Amino acid sequence: MTAILDIVVPVFTVIVAGYVAVRLGVMERAATAVLGRFVLHVAMPALIVATLAGTDLRQAIEPGFLLAYGTGTLFTYGLMLTWFRGARGDRFDRAAVKALGSAFSNSAFIGYALLLQAFDEPPVAGFAMALMFENLVLMPLVLSVLELGTGQGRAPGARATVRLIVARLVTNPLILAITLGLALALFEVRLPPGLSGALGLLGQGAAGVALFFVGATLVGSRLHASLGEIGQVALAKLVLHPLLVAAMVLALPAFDPDLQRAAILIAACPMFAIFPVLGARYGHAELASGALLGATALSFLSLSVVLALLL
Repeated sequence: MTAILDIVVPVFTVIVAGYVAVRLGVMERAATAVLGRFVLHVAMPALIVATLAGTDLRQAIEPGFLLAYGTGTLFTYGLMLTWFRGARGDRFDRAAVKALGSAFSNSAFIGYALLLQAFDEPPVAGFAMALMFENLVLMPLVLSVLELGTGQGRAPGARATVRLIVARLVTNPLILAITLGLALALFEVRLPPGLSGALGLLGQGAAGVALFFVGATLVGSRLHASLGEIGQVALAKLVLHPLLVAAMVLALPAFDPDLQRAAILIAACPMFAIFPVLGARYGHAELASGALLGATALSFLSLSVVLALLL
């Protein structure tokens, strides 16, 4: 148990530090956006490029991981969309937002930090592949579902939706970094030591700043929405999602055990930090904010259980 706490406690201590710093006014809440941009536009891309550039392409892309994590995630999204829309009778836009929170992990801000803590040699390729799936497959899918399924005259239409999705992809710094890193690996280009060292220094700040940012963004979140709704979204994210990914890992041909564990651990993370932003776009900011707060708080316990089972 002590070993598990040694992994989980540092991660959540930094999250709490971010929350307390903003809550007490040590740091302006508006400044948290700068931290988020630093992680997404500088530190994380630097880490990804530096890692993938020196990796054998056959190790950087593991089809088994992509299939297990991707299929488990899509099953989670589809099941919860059906549940919220059908069994609960939610309006489509609310059901789609809750399904999104049930299936989209915080890979960039929490997943990577957990991998660093849980593994002697973190399977960073698993982190990169999770980002690839989430940004190239899951995000375009859910944006399409939301825009086309909730329109009723308001949505911009299929063509505009496609333009929106393409614009998000070609300007996403994580996708650009993955593309560049994979290209360098494919052509076996080795970065100069000076550049590689600089990218490494920037990448070292990714995990700590990302966790601090997560805590800072939770300031102002309230559990004002239905606790039953919040509980169902949190339960789906923290329990159903990793269970379905684990089922796919067991059902598919075996691949690297560390990548198998990484897929399940990333799936067990709470939902991504900008979930309230997307929720607000469709009129459900309170629900999304409450679900993020509840799932992040509960994930201290759920991740401890997952780590105890995996390690």
